[in-house]
Amino acid sequence: MKRLLSMVLAVMLLASFTIYAADVAILDSNLAEEFYVSLGWPYDAMMEGIFDIFSEAKVKYDVISDADLADSKKLGNYKLLILPDNRKMDTGAVDVVLKLALSGKLKVFGTYQSSFRDAANQRVGDGSFQLEEIYDIVYKSWAGAGGIFIAKPEDLKDHPIWKGLPEEVELATGDQMICEWLGVGKPIGIWLNNSLSPMREEDLNVALVETKSAIYCSGWFWHPNNTNNDDVRKLAINIINYLLAK
Repeated sequence: MKRLLSMVLAVMLLASFTIYAADVAILDSNLAEEFYVSLGWPYDAMMEGIFDIFSEAKVKYDVISDADLADSKKLGNYKLLILPDNRKMDTGAVDVVLKLALSGKLKVFGTYQSSFRDAANQRVGDGSFQLEEIYDIVYKSWAGAGGIFIAKPEDLKDHPIWKGLPEEVELATGDQMICEWLGVGKPIGIWLNNSLSPMREEDLNVALVETKSAIYCSGWFWHPNNTNNDDVRKLAINIINYLLAK
């Protein structure tokens, strides 16, 4: 009997380890999928591109759901959370992410419309991002665009996310949210147009911003047209590795 109990406990411990063996959690959101489908956007292709990048780089990850996002115990087992353009986000899940991130237990890489509306697709508070506190930006307006570039700011010294990359990385699908940088974190990427000139004044031209808890990109970073680009793929992995080591 004691031997059987020991075996059961061993299996339970192994199962527990297996579930949380990865340091990275990637949100595969039903709420985001519903929104994409309603607009005819390529949700499945986007997610497949993300998984392919992580697998190619041999970064271990778990795929989590909207419900997992609101589970503080489960989410607390990860070091890094990837929020790929999940426009609709339950306010309870937002509270969990903020609590873990602000306590230093979780890093977040959020992109584009991530946390822009609640689960019912309604505005929350001032109508900006629910994760504004860790993103360090507020929404101002939309900017649809063709091929544009994320560039390394001129005054940015060597930063790990730019290792092995050119000074500019092209996004073939350059849809973006014009966001105002609040000045708490640090811009680590800016928007350039096809002439490699800044697209707008400084505080409204931040493409990537780093805070203690997160890196946020105000463009449609994970669009499949972008993740086919080797430079975008390398930039993504550089960001992930940097946040994991931070």
